[in-house]
Amino acid sequence: MLLLCGMFEFFNEIELYHAVFFALFSMGLAIFHTVILTALFGLQFKSWLFFVLNPLLILTSYFIYPPLSGFIFIFLVASVFLLGLVGMIFRMISDAVQNIKEKNSAKNKPTPWWQIVLGLAGGAIIFVSFIYVGVVGFFVLIIIIIVLSKILPNSENRFFRLQGILPTAPIRSIPMGLIEVSGKVKYMESLVAPMKSKRCAGYRYIVEKISTDSDGDRRYTTITDEMKCNQFILYDETGEVKVRGDGLDLLYLDMDERYSSGSKRYTQYLLKEGDEVLLIGKVENNGSDNIITKESLKKIFALAPLAAVTKYNAYKPLLRSLATMAVVLACLIAFVLLADISVSGNTVVIGWNSRMNLL
Repeated sequence: MLLLCGMFEFFNEIELYHAVFFALFSMGLAIFHTVILTALFGLQFKSWLFFVLNPLLILTSYFIYPPLSGFIFIFLVASVFLLGLVGMIFRMISDAVQNIKEKNSAKNKPTPWWQIVLGLAGGAIIFVSFIYVGVVGFFVLIIIIIVLSKILPNSENRFFRLQGILPTAPIRSIPMGLIEVSGKVKYMESLVAPMKSKRCAGYRYIVEKISTDSDGDRRYTTITDEMKCNQFILYDETGEVKVRGDGLDLLYLDMDERYSSGSKRYTQYLLKEGDEVLLIGKVENNGSDNIITKESLKKIFALAPLAAVTKYNAYKPLLRSLATMAVVLACLIAFVLLADISVSGNTVVIGWNSRMNLL
């Protein structure tokens, strides 16, 4: 109550330049509103909507009743957290229900009990964490989850991390052990792709279930995601080397075919002869010659088209800058929302909310 009184007293002295600052800051909040409502709730609207609506609400309310603009700003900040929490729970439940339905229909057998228990446990952990640690702790938890999702080991993370460290070796002089090589693909034992029976060295085949939401927008749920590759040769101007196809992760392949039939969508990505790729794996000798296979210690054996790797490296500084700006903005939003604000005379006193002690 004291906080509300202090805020009302502070907002009662709002000038136009305060409202302009709130309006500009609300455009940063518009990023979160747009992402949450589209990614978590699956809503479709013009991407510029909240970049116009948020500042318009603040500036309009200022000219109607100046203190109202401050409260609307606080409401917009709080709505990011509330929508994010509700959206994650909604998305988790809807995806879990949809996946259970699709897997049951695809496999024609019930979902294992442990998968259901894990799904329910995940929802309970999210809910309890919000109640126990409060808004600040929950906000920190979400940031940690997002960061961990980007840095925890997986094939893609390992590939792009190592390709920025390892030198690209000419095939003729590649050493034993972990290596990075670039070259073109040549068939040894070609595969027949599922769609249109095309010849290839490897493929990724995805089948998705098409569903329609209440707004008529389509959603796609993966039913099958198959990746297969046979042994092939990688060559450059200096020489060639065999590549074992088993366990090779095919990243960012160009889409070859896609079509929809009934309630399903089918997509095919191919690794074809002549494709120029960058590959990371382990060189070992199989008795007569060298072969590239999986590096078991670092758990890396993957390739991607050279053009995709070049594009990723070109945009990597921009992606890092955007990530840094997002973290700074998120921290600033948390501070504005969670700080205790009081007014003593002509002085605004900002302190930490008592919930910070839970951290």
